[in-house]
Amino acid sequence: MTDPADSDQLHNAVSQQGATIGRHKELLHCLMEGLFTLAVSQEPRLPPPEHYAGDSGNCRAFLSQCSLIFELQFSSFPSDHSKIAYLIMLMSGRALNWAMVVWEQQSAVCLSLEEFVAEV
Repeated sequence: MTDPADSDQLHNAVSQQGATIGRHKELLHCLMEGLFTLAVSQEPRLPPPEHYAGDSGNCRAFLSQCSLIFELQFSSFPSDHSKIAYLIMLMSGRALNWAMVVWEQQSAVCLSLEEFVAEV
């Protein structure tokens, strides 16, 4: 049979460790936020390219400019999904009409930047 005092000591020790882990978790979270803020503040802020309306003659320049923005502002665009959303925000006319249809239908082309760009 275990001594109730031993059980109380074990309970207190586990509680203290839990509190310590909670403080460490909070500190790590604050450090990660600070690192993210530092990374974002060091990225250059570039003006967005002109809106793309679907003209095939402007497509390559539009996509190249967006690619540069993704490269230089990498923490602002951590996923293909965020990059695709940015591209759509810079579309107008028939390009925007097409993009909104595939976005709203949650088309497979919206899962991969490479596939989305191939369709543009």
